[in-house]
Amino acid sequence: MDMPGWFYCDLYSFFLLVFILVNVFKNIETDDRQQRAYIRMLQSTILLLVLDVFTKFSGKGGFVHYFVLWSNAFSFALGPLPLVFWMRYVGCALFPGNEEKADRWVHLFLGAFFANAALSLLSIAFGWVFYFDGSFVFHRGPIFFAPTLLMIVMVMLAEGFIIANHARIEPRHIFTLHFFFVPPLVCGVMQALNYGSFLSHSGLSFSELIVFVHIQNGNMNIDYLTGAFNRRKLDRQMRERIRASSAVRTFAAILIDLDNFKLINDRLGHNVGDLALADTVAILRESIRTNDMIARYGGDEFCVVLDGANVAELDTIVKRIGERLARFNAENDRPYVLSFSMGCRVYDPASGKTALEFQKEIDDLMYKQKRGGR
Repeated sequence: MDMPGWFYCDLYSFFLLVFILVNVFKNIETDDRQQRAYIRMLQSTILLLVLDVFTKFSGKGGFVHYFVLWSNAFSFALGPLPLVFWMRYVGCALFPGNEEKADRWVHLFLGAFFANAALSLLSIAFGWVFYFDGSFVFHRGPIFFAPTLLMIVMVMLAEGFIIANHARIEPRHIFTLHFFFVPPLVCGVMQALNYGSFLSHSGLSFSELIVFVHIQNGNMNIDYLTGAFNRRKLDRQMRERIRASSAVRTFAAILIDLDNFKLINDRLGHNVGDLALADTVAILRESIRTNDMIARYGGDEFCVVLDGANVAELDTIVKRIGERLARFNAENDRPYVLSFSMGCRVYDPASGKTALEFQKEIDDLMYKQKRGGR
């Protein structure tokens, strides 16, 4: 028996997502909300793919009749669920350590999800979204496009959330976060306009693969607590910048120490200390340019590498960090006040200093400022 094309497409997507799910489970941290959101997104998409196959069964009367009827209802009802978990994933990526901001729009998406679920399940009785005729042939209901339009609105809202917080996105993540919606959106519109095509879940599977490749696997260079790059990535980047430096183009670096971090940990607990580290990265991310990078140097120290910077640009960034820091302390109700000590320098290619020597230079400048009480 020849299987229709949609079956092979769903089958391929199913095994692809199961493979990704198994690999993510191997490396998940139990307290990593972002990883858990990604796993829930994979699981909900796998469920939708299974339901998609069940909706294509045929048979009038008896068990099969009700099985297909409820499979269709749940397929429509659960359609937006991966978008809810994607919104949580995005929130955790943009606001690491700040659950309130990370989930700000998740509650709105949950409301839309439950409204769609109620509409879809009630269609069993009222035929609003879909219905079956006397011969048990599937038909689109009078508001069939309502779930599709709802998901398009959810996609637009999520994209607006990403754009509004564009300054917080690591440059390597920009393409992935913005491109995520393109395959399922295009496939969903094609499915809505072409009766008998079943593409939306496969499009979503492709997007989740992109996330796995470009973000999940990229975590080997990421400090999972703060979302900044780790020391290994910093050292490699510093060596590459030094090799590429010349008399006409070089780079600069700023070493930042979070003052009195031990007191925050001792008095308020390590959970609050972790939040202070995440807030530090957020302040730095709002202060630098798109091509610059932030790395956790160690403990409560961070390093910012400025691409192609001269002395004037370095001074501008340092001043901006001070302004963002002052604004953070004035506008937030954290149980602590953040303070930074910084050492910075534009790399001089003529000096011939290695990455380790240059790092020691800015480290000495940072401790000189700290000893000066600034």
